[in-house]
Amino acid sequence: EEALIDALVGVGGRGRSASQEQLKAIANAVTALESEGGIEEPTKSELIEGVWRLMYTTRPSTASPIQRTFVGVDAFTVFQDIKLSDRSDQRVSNIVKFSEKIGELKVEAEASVASSKRINFRFDRAAFSFSFLPFKVPYPVPFRLLGDEAKGWLDTTYLSPSGNIRISRGNKVH
Repeated sequence: EEALIDALVGVGGRGRSASQEQLKAIANAVTALESEGGIEEPTKSELIEGVWRLMYTTRPSTASPIQRTFVGVDAFTVFQDIKLSDRSDQRVSNIVKFSEKIGELKVEAEASVASSKRINFRFDRAAFSFSFLPFKVPYPVPFRLLGDEAKGWLDTTYLSPSGNIRISRGNKVH
Protein backbone atom coordinates (compact mmCIF):
# COMPACT_ATOMS: atom_id res chain seq x y z
CA GLU A 1 0.00 0.00 0.00
CA GLU A 2 2.87 2.35 0.79
CA ALA A 3 4.38 1.70 -2.64
CA LEU A 4 1.10 2.66 -4.31
CA ILE A 5 0.71 5.81 -2.24
CA ASP A 6 4.33 6.79 -2.96
CA ALA A 7 3.81 6.18 -6.69
CA LEU A 8 0.72 8.42 -6.72
CA VAL A 9 2.47 11.38 -5.10
CA GLY A 10 2.80 14.17 -7.64
CA VAL A 11 0.63 12.54 -10.31
CA GLY A 12 -1.68 15.24 -11.65
CA GLY A 13 -5.09 14.89 -13.20
CA ARG A 14 -5.69 11.54 -11.47
CA GLY A 15 -3.32 9.93 -13.94
CA ARG A 16 -3.76 12.18 -16.95
CA SER A 17 -0.32 13.78 -16.56
CA ALA A 18 1.63 10.77 -15.24
CA SER A 19 5.06 10.08 -16.66
CA GLN A 20 5.96 6.65 -18.04
CA GLU A 21 8.02 6.04 -14.91
CA GLN A 22 5.07 6.95 -12.65
CA LEU A 23 2.68 4.78 -14.68
CA LYS A 24 5.03 1.80 -14.34
CA ALA A 25 5.42 2.30 -10.57
CA ILE A 26 1.63 2.58 -10.14
CA ALA A 27 0.98 -0.51 -12.29
CA ASN A 28 3.57 -2.52 -10.33
CA ALA A 29 2.07 -1.49 -6.98
CA VAL A 30 -1.46 -2.29 -8.16
CA THR A 31 -0.37 -5.70 -9.46
CA ALA A 32 1.35 -6.48 -6.15
CA LEU A 33 -1.74 -5.51 -4.12
CA GLU A 34 -4.12 -7.42 -6.38
CA SER A 35 -1.86 -10.49 -6.10
CA GLU A 36 -1.89 -10.13 -2.31
CA GLY A 37 -5.67 -10.12 -2.41
CA GLY A 38 -6.70 -8.01 0.57
CA ILE A 39 -10.24 -8.71 1.84
CA GLU A 40 -11.33 -11.96 0.19
CA GLU A 41 -14.95 -11.03 -0.55
CA PRO A 42 -15.01 -7.23 -0.70
CA THR A 43 -18.69 -6.84 -1.63
CA LYS A 44 -19.63 -8.76 1.52
CA SER A 45 -17.42 -6.62 3.74
CA GLU A 46 -18.67 -3.54 5.58
CA LEU A 47 -15.30 -1.97 4.70
CA ILE A 48 -16.46 -1.36 1.12
CA GLU A 49 -19.25 0.89 2.38
CA GLY A 50 -18.74 4.62 2.50
CA VAL A 51 -17.26 7.48 0.55
CA TRP A 52 -14.12 6.78 -1.47
CA ARG A 53 -11.96 9.50 -2.98
CA LEU A 54 -10.74 8.88 -6.53
CA MET A 55 -6.98 9.29 -6.59
CA TYR A 56 -6.12 7.71 -9.93
CA THR A 57 -7.78 6.25 -13.00
CA THR A 58 -6.32 4.64 -16.07
CA ARG A 59 -9.09 6.23 -18.16
CA PRO A 60 -9.28 9.90 -17.17
CA SER A 61 -10.62 11.06 -20.51
CA THR A 62 -12.15 8.16 -22.42
CA ALA A 63 -15.16 6.79 -20.57
CA SER A 64 -18.30 8.59 -19.40
CA PRO A 65 -19.06 12.30 -19.84
CA ILE A 66 -18.26 12.82 -16.16
CA GLN A 67 -14.81 11.35 -16.63
CA ARG A 68 -14.12 13.39 -19.77
CA THR A 69 -15.31 16.61 -18.14
CA PHE A 70 -14.29 16.45 -14.48
CA VAL A 71 -11.95 13.58 -13.53
CA GLY A 72 -8.75 15.00 -15.00
CA VAL A 73 -9.23 18.40 -13.35
CA ASP A 74 -7.31 18.61 -10.07
CA ALA A 75 -9.39 21.58 -8.88
CA PHE A 76 -12.36 19.21 -8.41
CA THR A 77 -12.55 16.35 -5.93
CA VAL A 78 -14.15 13.13 -7.17
CA PHE A 79 -15.75 10.59 -4.83
CA GLN A 80 -17.69 7.38 -5.03
CA ASP A 81 -20.20 6.56 -2.31
CA ILE A 82 -21.07 2.87 -1.93
CA LYS A 83 -24.06 1.76 0.13
CA LEU A 84 -24.81 -1.97 0.08
CA SER A 85 -25.92 -2.86 3.63
CA ASP A 86 -29.54 -1.76 3.15
CA ARG A 87 -30.69 -4.58 0.82
CA SER A 88 -33.81 -2.59 -0.12
CA ASP A 89 -31.83 0.48 -1.25
CA GLN A 90 -28.35 -0.44 -2.49
CA ARG A 91 -26.71 2.54 -4.22
CA VAL A 92 -23.51 3.64 -5.89
CA SER A 93 -23.09 7.39 -6.35
CA ASN A 94 -20.38 9.26 -8.20
CA ILE A 95 -19.81 12.75 -6.82
CA VAL A 96 -17.84 15.65 -8.24
CA LYS A 97 -17.25 18.31 -5.58
CA PHE A 98 -16.46 21.62 -7.23
CA SER A 99 -15.78 23.49 -3.97
CA GLU A 100 -17.51 24.34 -0.71
CA LYS A 101 -18.66 27.65 -2.21
CA ILE A 102 -20.02 26.17 -5.43
CA GLY A 103 -21.34 22.70 -4.58
CA GLU A 104 -21.36 19.31 -6.28
CA LEU A 105 -22.74 17.06 -9.00
CA LYS A 106 -24.05 13.68 -7.82
CA VAL A 107 -24.87 10.89 -10.27
CA GLU A 108 -26.67 8.01 -8.55
CA ALA A 109 -27.30 4.40 -9.48
CA GLU A 110 -29.34 1.51 -8.17
CA ALA A 111 -26.86 -1.22 -7.25
CA SER A 112 -26.85 -4.95 -6.66
CA VAL A 113 -24.14 -7.34 -5.53
CA ALA A 114 -23.45 -9.71 -8.42
CA SER A 115 -20.58 -11.66 -6.84
CA SER A 116 -18.03 -11.48 -4.05
CA LYS A 117 -16.14 -8.83 -6.05
CA ARG A 118 -18.67 -7.34 -8.51
CA ILE A 119 -21.33 -4.69 -8.05
CA ASN A 120 -23.78 -4.13 -10.91
CA PHE A 121 -25.47 -0.76 -11.18
CA ARG A 122 -27.88 1.25 -13.29
CA PHE A 123 -27.73 5.03 -13.25
CA ASP A 124 -31.15 6.45 -12.45
CA ARG A 125 -30.79 10.06 -11.30
CA ALA A 126 -28.41 12.98 -11.14
CA ALA A 127 -28.46 16.53 -9.84
CA PHE A 128 -26.31 19.53 -9.10
CA SER A 129 -26.42 20.77 -5.50
CA PHE A 130 -25.27 24.37 -5.54
CA SER A 131 -24.47 25.85 -2.14
CA PHE A 132 -26.06 29.16 -3.16
CA LEU A 133 -29.43 27.57 -4.08
CA PRO A 134 -31.92 26.00 -1.64
CA PHE A 135 -32.85 23.27 -4.16
CA LYS A 136 -31.15 20.74 -6.46
CA VAL A 137 -30.86 21.30 -10.20
CA PRO A 138 -31.46 18.14 -12.25
CA TYR A 139 -28.59 16.96 -14.45
CA PRO A 140 -30.33 16.48 -17.80
CA VAL A 141 -29.54 12.88 -18.69
CA PRO A 142 -32.43 10.67 -19.87
CA PHE A 143 -31.24 7.54 -18.05
CA ARG A 144 -34.37 5.54 -18.95
CA LEU A 145 -33.85 6.22 -22.63
CA LEU A 146 -30.19 5.18 -22.48
CA GLY A 147 -31.06 1.52 -21.90
CA ASP A 148 -27.90 -0.55 -21.47
CA GLU A 149 -25.72 2.57 -21.66
CA ALA A 150 -26.99 3.48 -18.18
CA LYS A 151 -25.83 0.11 -16.80
CA GLY A 152 -22.41 -0.65 -15.46
CA TRP A 153 -20.34 -2.88 -13.25
CA LEU A 154 -17.55 -2.38 -10.76
CA ASP A 155 -15.13 -5.11 -9.70
CA THR A 156 -13.19 -4.52 -6.49
CA THR A 157 -9.86 -6.24 -7.09
CA TYR A 158 -8.30 -5.12 -3.81
CA LEU A 159 -9.77 -3.87 -0.55
CA SER A 160 -7.28 -3.31 2.23
CA PRO A 161 -7.90 -4.95 5.61
CA SER A 162 -7.73 -1.43 7.10
CA GLY A 163 -10.41 -0.20 4.70
CA ASN A 164 -8.12 2.63 3.52
CA ILE A 165 -7.45 1.55 -0.06
CA ARG A 166 -9.74 0.13 -2.71
CA ILE A 167 -8.71 -0.80 -6.23
CA SER A 168 -11.57 -1.24 -8.65
CA ARG A 169 -12.03 -1.87 -12.33
CA GLY A 170 -15.23 -1.12 -14.16
CA ASN A 171 -16.84 0.03 -17.33
CA LYS A 172 -18.02 3.44 -16.05
CA VAL A 173 -16.72 6.11 -13.64
CA HIS A 174 -14.78 4.45 -10.83
